[in-house]
Amino acid sequence: MAENKTVANDGDVEAFIESIEDETRRNDAHSIMKMMEEITGESPTMWGTSIVGFGSYHYVYASGRKGDFMMTGFSPRKRNTSIYVMPGFSEYGDLLSKLGKHKLGAARAFARANGLDRVVMDSPKARFGIITTGKAYLDVLQALEDLGIDAAMSAEIGLRILKVGMSWPLEPATAHDFAKGLEDILVVEEKRPILEDQLTSQLYNNPVASRPRVVGEFDEQGQDLVPSRGELTPALVARAIARRVARFHDSEVMQARLDFLDAKERSLARPRSVAERTPHFCSGCPHNSSTRVPEGSHALGGIGCHYMATWMPDRPTRTYTQMGGEGAAWIGQAPFSHTPHVFQNLGDGTYFHSGSLAIRAAVAAGLNITYKILFNEAVAMTGGQPIDGELSMGKLVRQLAAEGVGRIALVSDDPEAWRVRFEDLPGHSIHHRD
Repeated sequence: MAENKTVANDGDVEAFIESIEDETRRNDAHSIMKMMEEITGESPTMWGTSIVGFGSYHYVYASGRKGDFMMTGFSPRKRNTSIYVMPGFSEYGDLLSKLGKHKLGAARAFARANGLDRVVMDSPKARFGIITTGKAYLDVLQALEDLGIDAAMSAEIGLRILKVGMSWPLEPATAHDFAKGLEDILVVEEKRPILEDQLTSQLYNNPVASRPRVVGEFDEQGQDLVPSRGELTPALVARAIARRVARFHDSEVMQARLDFLDAKERSLARPRSVAERTPHFCSGCPHNSSTRVPEGSHALGGIGCHYMATWMPDRPTRTYTQMGGEGAAWIGQAPFSHTPHVFQNLGDGTYFHSGSLAIRAAVAAGLNITYKILFNEAVAMTGGQPIDGELSMGKLVRQLAAEGVGRIALVSDDPEAWRVRFEDLPGHSIHHRD
């Protein structure tokens, strides 16, 4: 009959707990150990390699299996601390019901204990509240400044602001304290109404007479208030705050600030005359001439500076592809096209990275395609870094020949320097760049 593998041993409990890397979990383990020691009156003992147990009892199963095990204990595991209640939970229903949803309850308790949600502005006779979180909180502060709402005016308005540090789950006790005495609450948050939905749910059962009106993404008439789409800006927040404040407070200063914001936005929205400069190749770059094609022909684009040829009207270059796919699209297009031949631009950096695979595929497919490979020993598009590896002109030409490329033409400012180096390669020619 199999024996229980988790048994009491003489392992060092204190050393085990001190070995916990996370400080919070380590402190929690010390607190649980002290509490269990006081309640059980037993000393802590290691059970197995990761359980701290207290006391023991003898058990006998109906099958005849028997053994000894701890009365209670805990194990500080990586994600959660496990508490061992050996008699089971059937007799502790009342206690468990007080815990509620255990993890959410713990999160809310943590938020309250550590003051994550704070009232950052209050008034003696508060009636209008703003609850916000994250970047939207900074938008609220800027909006108040833009509206000219200083400490004196906020007290006159009756403004109270709650800055939420943990937006989900929303800690209810602080939310209820914040809402007491308020007539109106504006929820300012980006995108989905996470805070707004939780707040309305938490305040739903409040007596109607003392329950504040909660608005956010929409107002009480269903009209847009704090937009959930696009960027939330201080100007948008200022308008939402002004709409709510105007219901019970009239301020010439605030209206003047709103008029200023409207005028500023109208000014920014006016069409501007812009001097456009279409990007082009750098002066002296070989692409200025290498991307040109004979009249009646066209080329295919790819990854590299030569992609700019796709918008140059004097060199018909169409489509683009991922790095290393240059020319591969033509494998599928050629059988359905009346175009007998195309050019494909390709940089030596892309060739070394993965473009050689596209050439291999084009050879295998028997395409009538001319690859124009710019060899400059640099990744020019991203700043002129050297190629990640060793690639010489000699290696490049011989690799192409080995792949089965039928015709290789080398164009250079100094063709004589290369003429004798490839005499053994059939189907090649060397030309001056001009």
